[in-house]
Amino acid sequence: MRQMSIKTKVALIAVAVIMFGIITLSIITMAMQKSKSMEHTISSQANELRIVDLILQDSNQKYSTALEGLANSIKSLPSSMFEDEDVAIRAIGAFLQTHRQSTGALNSYVGFPSGAIVESEEGTDKQGLPYGMRGGKYTNNYNATQRPWYIGAVAKNGLYQKLKYMKIL
Repeated sequence: MRQMSIKTKVALIAVAVIMFGIITLSIITMAMQKSKSMEHTISSQANELRIVDLILQDSNQKYSTALEGLANSIKSLPSSMFEDEDVAIRAIGAFLQTHRQSTGALNSYVGFPSGAIVESEEGTDKQGLPYGMRGGKYTNNYNATQRPWYIGAVAKNGLYQKLKYMKIL
C-alpha cells in the first residue's frame, strides 16, 4: 500500500479544520438567528397585545359612557314611577332595548331589591318584546340580589360594569 505524502496529509488536515470551522460557524449563526427571530416574534406579539388592550380600553370607555347615559335617562324619570316596581320596570324597560342596540351589548338589564330584573337581550328580541322580566315575583329561579353585578352596584352605590378582558401590561 502506498503511503500518502506529507503534502496530502497536511491538505487533508487543513480541509478537516476548515470543514469543522464552517460547521461550527453555521451552528453559531443558526443559534443567533433563532434567538433574534424569537426576540422579534415576542416583541411583535407584545406590541399587538398592547394595541388590542388599547382597543378594549376604548370600547369599554364607550360602554361606560353609554351606561352613564342610560343611568341619566332613568334618573330623569319622575320619582313617582319608582313607588311601584311594575311601573318602574315598564318605564326602565322602554330604555333598555335602545341602549343595548346602540352599544352593541349582548344584554342590558337593571336589578331591583326584590330580586327581579328588567332586561333586553336576544331572547326578548326574538319574542318581539322590547324587554322582559325575571326574578322576584316574575320567576322563582332567579334572584338579582345574589348576582356579582348587583352586589357590585350596591357596594359602589352606583353603576357597575362587568368587563371581560385581561389587562395587558
